Amino acid sequence: MVETKKGFKIVNHELQSAVIEGYPCIQYKLGEFVYPNVNTGPATVFESLDRAIGFLIPFGIKYPVFECEYVPSDLNYVWGVLFHPLSHVDDKDTKMKSIFRLPVGTVLAISVKLTKLVIDQEFRRYNNDNKNNLNLVP
Repeated sequence: MVETKKGFKIVNHELQSAVIEGYPCIQYKLGEFVYPNVNTGPATVFESLDRAIGFLIPFGIKYPVFECEYVPSDLNYVWGVLFHPLSHVDDKDTKMKSIFRLPVGTVLAISVKLTKLVIDQEFRRYNNDNKNNLNLVP
């Protein structure tokens, strides 16, 4: 059986990867493992809720944060397809290692499953034991 770990994933309001605009987004699903898209990898997850919130606050970004399960990756970098007028998805040179630093507390994942909403886009905390019934924590 594959070992999974608990982490925290920031997504946009459509449950897609939220941070890097212009790159193919992973479409996440509540309760289902998903994988990075073709020509991208691995997925990024925060090791703690504090690290996820600490990443969002300085930028004033208000995106949902989900608790998640993830399968750890052995890689220590992310890669993807760069989109600009001279680059095409079919080009062999479009795969490249990341040239930017990942935020402190980032871990890399082969696959990710969102398990429950813990912070909504207004930074309200939730306790949702029933994934179909989100309950605001006072």
